[in-house]
Amino acid sequence: WLRLLVWLLIGLVIYFSYGRTHSHLTTNPEKP
Repeated sequence: WLRLLVWLLIGLVIYFSYGRTHSHLTTNPEKP
């Protein structure tokens, strides 16, 4: 159970981080 929880947390953090950076990168050039 502990390993599953840890993996879920790591995945969520990475997903959020990637999504945030990608969103910022896509919104920057779109709106001059």
